[in-house]
Amino acid sequence: MTFEDLYKLETVEERAAHAFAASRDCVTALNVDIIPNLQPRERSDPKRLISAIESRRIFEQDTLTELDVLIEKVSHRILDGSENVEQFVADECHINGDAVITHLHRTSDADALARALPLLIEFNETLLDVHDLMHAIRAVDKLRQRI
Repeated sequence: MTFEDLYKLETVEERAAHAFAASRDCVTALNVDIIPNLQPRERSDPKRLISAIESRRIFEQDTLTELDVLIEKVSHRILDGSENVEQFVADECHINGDAVITHLHRTSDADALARALPLLIEFNETLLDVHDLMHAIRAVDKLRQRI
């Protein structure tokens, strides 16, 4: 690794700041697209995640776990509300049946959840970035103590 490569690396603080910014987008996605499209009994987990984010507890393991579970649940809901529909295009150029177009159809709930999912995933990735970097720093510190 060259000096320029080291210079390009972000600090833990910069990555943490990015995670806090992503957390705001996540709260918006939760409030606008996720919570309204869940049954009332299913809303407690996303609300708990919002509470953790708003109280700045985003780097705690419970928050990561809650986010992972929610991403999994939302992904399944999107799949359950999605269907591929094949359409045959009959015209003079495609009389032998080669012109089949596939369309993805989603319910309105699945569509809203699909809008929110990338924001949840981005937030999750930023949290994991910070955790990975902190683990790397600790590992290097232990190595330095042994040498």
